[in-house]
Amino acid sequence: MVRKLFLIQLFLGVATAFLFTSALTQFLHEFDVKYIPAVYLLSALLLLIANVFYSRLEQKYSSKKLLEKIIILSAVSLVVTWFAFSFIPIKGMPLLLVAWNLVIYMLIGYGFWGMAAIIFNVRESKRIFSLVGSGDLPAKLLGYALVPLLIPYVGVNNLLWVSVCAFALAYYVLHRFHHQEAEKEVHHHLDEHQKRSISSPLMRIFHSRLIFYIALFSLTGYIVYALIDYTLLGEIKSRFSSSPQLAVFISLFFAIGRVLAIIFKVLFSSRLISKLGLSNSLLISPFVLILVTSLMFVLGADDSRILYIFGIMVLLSEVLKSTVQEPAFFILFQPLDPHIRLKGHLIAKGYMLPFALLASGVFLWLGSRIWGGISVLFMGQVLVGLLFIWILSVYLVRNAYKKTLVHSIKKGWFTGTALFLNDASVKSLLLQKVYSNNPKEIVVALELLERSGDKQLIDLLLEVFQRDFEEVKKYALQRLVKLEAKEVLPFVEIHLKTETSKYLRTELVKAFYFFAPVTAAKEHWHLLPTKEDKKYALIGLLMRNSPEACEMAVEYLDQMVHESSSHEDKCLALDVMYNVPLRIFKDQLETLLSNASDVVVKQAIEVTGKTRCYRLLNNIIKSAADHKAYYSLQKALVLFGNKVFSEEALQPHAIDSNLTKAVIAAAGKAKGEQPARYLVDILSKYKQYSDEAVVALWQMQQELPSDAEELVKQWVREKVSNCRQLASACRLLRQNHDMQLLSDTLERELADDVNTLMRGLALCYGRQHIDRVSKLLQIGNSSKIANAIEILEHTVPKRLFKEIDAILDFVLDVKERREVWLPKSHEEVEALLERIITGDGINCTTWCRSVACFLLPHLPGNWSTRILANNDRLPEEAVFQETRDYVLSVLK
Repeated sequence: MVRKLFLIQLFLGVATAFLFTSALTQFLHEFDVKYIPAVYLLSALLLLIANVFYSRLEQKYSSKKLLEKIIILSAVSLVVTWFAFSFIPIKGMPLLLVAWNLVIYMLIGYGFWGMAAIIFNVRESKRIFSLVGSGDLPAKLLGYALVPLLIPYVGVNNLLWVSVCAFALAYYVLHRFHHQEAEKEVHHHLDEHQKRSISSPLMRIFHSRLIFYIALFSLTGYIVYALIDYTLLGEIKSRFSSSPQLAVFISLFFAIGRVLAIIFKVLFSSRLISKLGLSNSLLISPFVLILVTSLMFVLGADDSRILYIFGIMVLLSEVLKSTVQEPAFFILFQPLDPHIRLKGHLIAKGYMLPFALLASGVFLWLGSRIWGGISVLFMGQVLVGLLFIWILSVYLVRNAYKKTLVHSIKKGWFTGTALFLNDASVKSLLLQKVYSNNPKEIVVALELLERSGDKQLIDLLLEVFQRDFEEVKKYALQRLVKLEAKEVLPFVEIHLKTETSKYLRTELVKAFYFFAPVTAAKEHWHLLPTKEDKKYALIGLLMRNSPEACEMAVEYLDQMVHESSSHEDKCLALDVMYNVPLRIFKDQLETLLSNASDVVVKQAIEVTGKTRCYRLLNNIIKSAADHKAYYSLQKALVLFGNKVFSEEALQPHAIDSNLTKAVIAAAGKAKGEQPARYLVDILSKYKQYSDEAVVALWQMQQELPSDAEELVKQWVREKVSNCRQLASACRLLRQNHDMQLLSDTLERELADDVNTLMRGLALCYGRQHIDRVSKLLQIGNSSKIANAIEILEHTVPKRLFKEIDAILDFVLDVKERREVWLPKSHEEVEALLERIITGDGINCTTWCRSVACFLLPHLPGNWSTRILANNDRLPEEAVFQETRDYVLSVLK
């Protein structure tokens, strides 16, 4: 596909090169330089007309079909022009041809690049546009180099037939080119947000703020180029008179420009855009032109120097425009919707060029009429002023580009409405809803009335409690208990005698034991038919905050904990303690933490955290280690609260690795200074847990402590280096069929490391943007990923992004995943496996190192035994040691 696009661009470049040489030669031969403003004005008029037709055709045809029609129009128009030159001599024909040459060049340009923009996303464009666009360089070089050789035999006028033939070849290749996106008609529908964003008259014209600023950049650049060209052509006209001389000079001059462009593209182009960034590369042209223009003021505007200074400016403009500026220019549109993208091309190039030519033509015409001509020094001053405006427009483009990238990957907008609960009409409506036949409406109305502080709320709750909806009864009962409305007790006693629904009965039991006198509660206890009823009865008693009620509840809990041998009773007691967490349960919890049952211990650990009984902290750590209850410990620590993370018992030197990871994960779910400080200490002192600490800091979603940012940045640098090592290892192992299992394992580990790396980047360089990148990398939408990575480029430092970009290229590039296995020396594979197993320069998980160990028997010789014999360099985890023992037994 890229090869065909390159060929299309090549033939189009040959066609426009011969057309340009022929048109410009005939114009300069027939007309004085004072007619150049007329050419600019005529070109502006023709371009505006052409743009109107292009805009209509662009909405009607696919991008491929549109380019085909442009090529046919160009070829036919040149044939007609040749006949007019040959058989109908018209004095103004060269002026018309040089203006029409500009129209053809522009239509071909944004027809071709518009199709390319539809095919590739923003990430692909950065790599491919420069390659595809490079077809223009040898084409122009070939065209300009052949002109001096052909003119003695065919003449200047007949060069048009070379252009016609080149257009025919371009059409042939394009017709055989097939791509779904290029052949699909683009239909555009604006969403509501986009409609709001273009509500201003200016945005209705430009469709996007990004397009507006690119158009400003484009307009300024075109004016600069037009004024430079005018000055150079004036100097050429004054030195050459005959048509062949003009043709030879023009062709050789621009051929030199193409040679320089090829050299620059090969050596610097892609690297320069990659190093400076997309928008910053647009600054190269104005800065270079300012430096060259300043030579005129330093050296003086001597006639012998003007041709060279402006010649150098034109050459540099051509080189930079084709190798850096145009590829970067077209990539800027990529985050936009495909249809708006094409509109942007048309506006920024098609409409801005005629306005630039119009402005230049009017300026030059006024200069000749009012001042009798424009001096070279004054032209230099005007150029310097325009170049500074050009530089300013680049900064506007960069900001708009970043905002457009963010918008292109957003999903949805959120709106809300405020409810004025104290408004009389609103309250009246809510009271009506209380008597609705829809249970959900009743509950919502009661919630809102409670928020409004309604004085009749208890009466309303008592009233709806009598209704037949279970959901409403349960809600009303829960709120009455919360509001301590004793008026509900008689209704509760009545319903307890008749209610059979388990859904409601437990709430009735809890309410009865909350409101009933303790003596009545004791008498009623033996009437409770199920253990579930007893659980809620105890919860009701403990909620009363009455010493007598608590004493009764603790008595029954002691029976369940100390006297009953049933695990079910112990778990029931723990459920009660969890629902009403009081520190008076210390003795019961201490007993349950030493139970033999994993289920009981895990629940007891969590309940201890809920009660915040710090005196049992060492107990739950020991129980978690004995019963491998790491998740329960994590939950318990979160329930304990922030202060627990300052306890010495939780420090990594005091507990094993699994418990440490559980504590780190718990700190990530907490908020506040203590858990953050705990994680920063882990990051600075215990490198083996640095990944977990960074992820936990990210999960906290709060600002880093002041001394943590540099630690995280150092971790990011180390993680990037390790990811590059993993990617290199994957590339090597892919080429060995026996190592495919290890290669796949490393790839999965690399993907996990990239995800972890993104979280570290989010901590240092902006959570909002980088978290979006992380999510999109996991989703796998290539177009969205491309835009997201562009945001990453504008968020992290350039040097760091370059390394991350290489890693992402490896992870995301489908072509790399289809590499052919090639034979590789055993020595390289052996050295790599040794580094993985021993952790020498490559930091892998224990599982990955175990897989590498498992594959050692596939390698020849006794090398494997030597590596595994040195136990000091090997992981201590059980999974690796078991794999090592197995491999050694196989090798024997």
